[in-house]
Parts: sequence; C-alpha cells; structure tokens
Amino acid sequence: MATAITRAFEHWQAQQILNNLPARPDTVIFAHIPGLDSNSEIDRDEGIPDAAFIVHREAVAQYGVINDSAVAYSVVLDTRVGDFSFNWIGLVDSASNTLCMIVHNALQQKIATAGGVQGNNITRTFVMEFDGAAEASQITVTAQTWQIDFSARLSGIDEITRLANYDYYGHAAFFADGFSVTKETDKYRVNPGLAYIGGIRALLTDAVLLDASENNVIYADVSLQGSVLGQFNAIIHISVKNNADDLANYPDPNGFMHYVAPLALITASGEEDKREANPFDKAIADINAALKEHEKSRNHPDATLAAKGFTQLSSAVDSDSETLAATLKAVKIAMENANARLAKERNGADIPNVALFRQNIGVKGAASLEVGTTAGTVAAGDDSRIVDAISSKNTNIQLPGALTAGSDIRAGRLLSKGDLVAGEGRAQGHATFGVDGNIYGTLWGGYLSTYLSNRTDHRVRAWAAVQGNGTIISSFGFAAINRTNVGGYNFTMSTSNGAYAVTVGIGGGSQNGALSAHSANIWNRTPNSFSIQNANDGGTSYDWRDWPEFYVIVVGP
Repeated sequence: MATAITRAFEHWQAQQILNNLPARPDTVIFAHIPGLDSNSEIDRDEGIPDAAFIVHREAVAQYGVINDSAVAYSVVLDTRVGDFSFNWIGLVDSASNTLCMIVHNALQQKIATAGGVQGNNITRTFVMEFDGAAEASQITVTAQTWQIDFSARLSGIDEITRLANYDYYGHAAFFADGFSVTKETDKYRVNPGLAYIGGIRALLTDAVLLDASENNVIYADVSLQGSVLGQFNAIIHISVKNNADDLANYPDPNGFMHYVAPLALITASGEEDKREANPFDKAIADINAALKEHEKSRNHPDATLAAKGFTQLSSAVDSDSETLAATLKAVKIAMENANARLAKERNGADIPNVALFRQNIGVKGAASLEVGTTAGTVAAGDDSRIVDAISSKNTNIQLPGALTAGSDIRAGRLLSKGDLVAGEGRAQGHATFGVDGNIYGTLWGGYLSTYLSNRTDHRVRAWAAVQGNGTIISSFGFAAINRTNVGGYNFTMSTSNGAYAVTVGIGGGSQNGALSAHSANIWNRTPNSFSIQNANDGGTSYDWRDWPEFYVIVVGP
C-alpha cells in the first residue's frame, strides 16, 4: 500500500490559511483503477480519477486531532453500501474539488447486505501529518473521543438478555417435545424443538441421531457465539456422557461460556426423560391439578337468589321453587304450551295459517279482497292497471322504464344506446359490452384489451447495443450500463419483475476474426442487475479485452 499528500493540498491549505478558513477535507472518493500497482510510489501531482473509474463517494464521518502535527479523518461504509471493488482512495475538499491525500491499496470488495446474505463493514481513516496540521485544520476534537471499542458494551447487552431469560425460565426449560429423546433402531433420536438453556434461546431445527448405551446421559451443550462484526447465534451441541455428575457449565478456550442440560438417561427399560418443563407447562399442570381436586369436592353451597353456589336442576313445569333451576326439558314443555295458544291482544295476527283458518270458519277468499285503484286492491272499471296493460296484439311496445323478463328476449336486431350487460349478478361471472367496442368480463379478469395487452407486452424486458469502451449505441429497459474493467461491464435494469434470461451477442467478423470473439461470462446477478466478463469461454480462460461492439438482450416479465 502507498500513500501521499498531494501538492494540490499544499496550495489549497495555504489559501485556506490566508483566508482564515479551516483546511479540512470533507469527502472520501473510492475508485477502481485497472492495472494499478498498489506498491509503486504515488505521483504527488496525481489528480482525481475519471468519473468512469469512481465507484463511490462518502462524506467524512468523524475527524480529530492526534497531536499538533497530525489529524485523522474517518469514513464508515456500513452494510447498506455496495456492491463495488476499489483499489484507489482519495481525501477531497468537495467545495474546491481539491485532491488532498491519496492511498493506493490492493483490490478490495465492498458488499451490501441483500437477499439474506450478510454484507461487510469497512472503516477507513486518513492520518495527515505535517507541521501545524491541527492549527491549519482548526480541529480541536481528539480522535480518542470517537475511536471506541464497543465489544464490552455489546457483550454486556447479550449478558443482560441472557440473565433476564434465566430469571424467567431457570437453568433449563423445554417446550412440548423439543429435545425429547426416542429410540430409533439401534440409535437414539433427539427431536427438534425449542428450549432455553442457561438463559440462551436454543432452537434445534433438525433431529440428531447418536449412539448411546445403558447408564449414559444424553445432554445439550449451548453457547452464544459470534463477533462484534456480525450476529451472535446459539451454538447447539448434542452429545453423550457416562455420568450425569459431569454435566457442569464451562468456558471454552475462546472465552465463550457453555451451558449444559441433561435430556435423557438411558436405562435398561428405556429412556428416562430428564428435561425440565417450561414455566407455562408447569403453571397449566398446577391449575389442572387444582381443578381436578376441586371437582372431587362436594363441599359447595347451593345457589340462591342472593348468594352464589351450585345450582340444582328440575324438569317440573308446575313448581314455584326459587332454589331449583329449570332444565331444557321444562323450558320446552312451557314453550310448546305457549305456542299452542293465541294472544287475544294480537287480534288473530298470530294465526299461523290464515287460509286454513278462513276455510275452517266457512269464509271464502273473496271476503279478504278490496276493490280500489292502488296496489294490493282489485282493479275494476277504467283503473290504469287495466287501461295501461300491455296487449299481446300490440306490435310497437314502448316502455317508460326498465324491462325485466323471466325468459329469453329474442330480436332480429338489438339496438342499445348504452353498454350491454350479460349475466349480471351471476356467481359464475358476467360480461359488459361497451359502446367503444371493449369487453369487460370475469373470464378476462377485467377488460379484454388489458388482457390482450398483458399477453403480449413485456416479453423483452431490456436490450442494448454497446461499444467496448462502455459507450451505449442504443438501449431499452436499462437504468445504467457501466464498464467496470477491461472486457467487464455492469448492467442495471429499470425493473425487477422476477426471473430473467440474458443473451450476449458478439459478431465474430467485427471482432478481429472469430478466434478473438469468446462467449461472455454472465455473473453477479441480482433481481435488477448483472455483470458480464469476456474472460472465459467453454471453461477456457482468455486474456480480458474490450469488444468493439456487442449486444445484450434480457428476456423476462
């Protein structure tokens, strides 16, 4: 790795001091320079790389004084930043675009967390050392105030969580048949499930088969392991010991504490379960036991109108007791008796069969009819219901409102000034014939025009014609196309609608002959991006080179 403070910084710093302004760079640039030798001496007149080589810019996160002649500038690239590779880093003043310090290092990767794959964190600190550095930068904060080791803090948080679980669950608590031991042919099976051991939540996702013999103890060994750069996880080991007295917690050589709990003792008659029940199961078992004891007891008072107690039942319908409760049988008898009677205050409105009632008392149906001109009466004379009735002899029928037919309506030609609807209200679906010729139907999931459009659109998601230097001749569906190195390109699509296929076409005649044209290696796929590299063809590696021109087609939804 090589570093250098540029001459441009010296001129810029002098101007800042003359203007009584801090000489304090505020931005870090990351770039990928093909063919860069990280060990060679840096030219102090070197400038900022071309934009095509710059892969990321990041504002300085912290700065501080190390001593009067040295100041530090730090940036942090967390797991949200990526993906890119870099071998050139520059400290820049963004206002004047002045390159102040340069670092050449071996090619490194910055990967973002995506698709369940953990990315990486990168911290880079520039230390600029020259006479009067602290005064020129006008930095008064010491670097020690933000160069902090959080290991102890994070470990303390994990330990507090573990102790809280321990206070609630005790040393070991198993749920349902999790970690239970059963014999399977000549081996013993530890079933998957959930447990808390030593306050650590242990989820065994797969069954474990192991050998054991009589008087052996099958046990679980659980520890919480990880590092400050990643997630801590419960590490579960299932093993066998000869004696239950050997099951003690212990620290391993790396300082991680292991917590041990027995699962089963192998005896001549079978497997003796040694798991501790979880607090919920214990509480439920205690409640059920108390209820069973309560059920057996007969020392309960009878219920009265003024006091709670056990109620005695009776099916009698002629009792006036205030200490007996009626059964459903007594209620049924009373209801049947009441339903068989007519309420005089309802004046016959509760008669269930009025027609049969009239027949039984000798009154015919005409007795209940009323002549009039309103609905519900018998029409007579010039009543509009007679005068305006439709005749089957009329050949030109016009209706002022809607027509509802109980059967088919047949016509040689059917005219409509609005939409035609077929099957409205039917569970199987319906269709609407619009005045503009479009059809809306359940079968199409909406408009037929939309259905047909969806059947034909989006077959080619993106295409591009590209020159070897990264110049885009023409393209469709790509948000960005970048040349990352010799013969290497990164394509970012405008959409990410699911799976897709990529085809790269190379004209052998335009590539200095067929021997110079090799198939592209497509890699680094994401839902909306991929990279190609021309270094491999049919399993044979070739020197990287830029094609004069190639074509990319992406097929997918």
